[in-house]
Amino acid sequence: MIPMKVAYCEDCKKPFVSPEALLQHKKYTLKHKRKSCPSPSSSRISKLKTQPSKIKSQVSAAVCSSQPAKPQKEVTSAAQLDQKSSSPLILKQPQSAVGSSSKKLQVQGNKEIKIQVASLPWSTVLESEHETLLETLSQQCHSRQDLENSGYIVDSYNASIYMDTEKCKNYNKRNNSKPLGKCVYHPEKRDKSNPNNSYKCCNTTSTGCRTSATHDFQKSIRAIQHKHFRNTPPISDGAQRWSAVTLDCEMAGVSGGASELIQICVADFITGKVLMDQLIYPYQRITQMRQKIHGITKHALQSAANEGRTLSGWRAARAELWKYIDDNTIIVGHSLEHDLTALRIIHPRIVDAEMLTRYKIAPKSRKYGLKALCSELLKLEIRANKKAVHDCMEDVMATREVVLFCLRKKREFGRWAGKKRREEEERKKEVERLRKEKMAKKEAQKVDEKEKVTQDKTDSKDNMLKKDRAVKQENILQTNTIAAKEKAITKSWVDTTQSEWYRKRILEMGLRDRAAKKIKKDVEDEDPEAGLDDDDDSYWDDDDSEDEDYEDEGD
Repeated sequence: MIPMKVAYCEDCKKPFVSPEALLQHKKYTLKHKRKSCPSPSSSRISKLKTQPSKIKSQVSAAVCSSQPAKPQKEVTSAAQLDQKSSSPLILKQPQSAVGSSSKKLQVQGNKEIKIQVASLPWSTVLESEHETLLETLSQQCHSRQDLENSGYIVDSYNASIYMDTEKCKNYNKRNNSKPLGKCVYHPEKRDKSNPNNSYKCCNTTSTGCRTSATHDFQKSIRAIQHKHFRNTPPISDGAQRWSAVTLDCEMAGVSGGASELIQICVADFITGKVLMDQLIYPYQRITQMRQKIHGITKHALQSAANEGRTLSGWRAARAELWKYIDDNTIIVGHSLEHDLTALRIIHPRIVDAEMLTRYKIAPKSRKYGLKALCSELLKLEIRANKKAVHDCMEDVMATREVVLFCLRKKREFGRWAGKKRREEEERKKEVERLRKEKMAKKEAQKVDEKEKVTQDKTDSKDNMLKKDRAVKQENILQTNTIAAKEKAITKSWVDTTQSEWYRKRILEMGLRDRAAKKIKKDVEDEDPEAGLDDDDDSYWDDDDSEDEDYEDEGD
């Protein structure tokens, strides 16, 4: 934690923790012996410089710590504004952001410091309208239930609220009474550039590539921050507090994933006087500066801390803010739940420009940003720079203008809300129509898929039948071919067998005929008259035929 520096030597470019240390430095340093020693307060105020391009006026810590002054009268003409701007203002009076001129602050040592004041036409309020405006603003304070529904913390810390909200750091699993077993997880996130949406650690889409015996349950960031929330204290020292203030903060990301305060701007809602415009050096290490949002660089914040122009953490910023408000002060802002969370403040009286406009249209309608509200309600363009960087003080004054418009011009505000309500209804109808079309397309796709599945089944059945028929025909053809081959083989075998049989038969017949002839010859030799009759020629005919067959066989 960097100690707060309250004095700064401009010649030596060196900060000091107290004005006495600065006086000792200038008294005993050779460089300053021949020079007059300016007062520490003037030295510090001269260090504050403003940028004409930004709509804000920076003031010193002495201005912030001064007692609130009564609201000044409205500047009704350009001549009066010029006359007022030319007159010197005492340092004890907070600088107003209303008007358009460069004013001079008269400080000790007869030195004058020029502070650039907003050039946009921010509204002014007549002193006679202060009480009426405060009463009207008080009627617009949101209820406790509405604040809670919008994300505000309205009660002190209670551990039972976050009993079942602990999550595993690796697996993102909630802690409950059921046994969870081992923790299977991926140490890295998914690779969005990969079409398979696989994890970077293992290039797969599995359940996990690492295993741990137990889950690492941790409390949520909101639960950790809620422990440090405190209610805005009532008036205890009898000092005067402001009735209504406008607040805006800028944050940066710190280690652990939380957001911490780095800038706070506060202005009086009635008069537009700047009460606080201070940088804050956070306790934790900054990991995401978010320079594209608020335009504050790490170097600028570190330089301001080295020069003693920052508050030390959100505790110092909250303590400084409580010097100007009490529990009856109305805090005005846009999406104030984030700012009050950064400050760890529970406040009962809040008018949120975002909620004010949203509830006028419909409680569950879309949220409108500050830039959109200024453009549509006020016809005013804010953040009109190249990269649309937020200016914290400009956002404070723009929020004040939006709320003043809603309170003063109720008819125009009602017409705008009615127009947005109709647009919201038309948008809902369009969304419903698109949803029905999408559902109809899904139903049609389901029907087509069912028909396709049925057709595929039918086609598959037909294909199976055709395939079965083809297989049967092929089997029949193969069977017929095999049968034909078997028949041919059988026929060939039969032919061969018959030929062999015929050969054997002929041979047998030939041998028999020769034997018969030999017997006949023998018989004739013994008894010439014996034998067959001459009329019986069958024997010889057969013999002749057999001889012919025998001759054919011999051939």
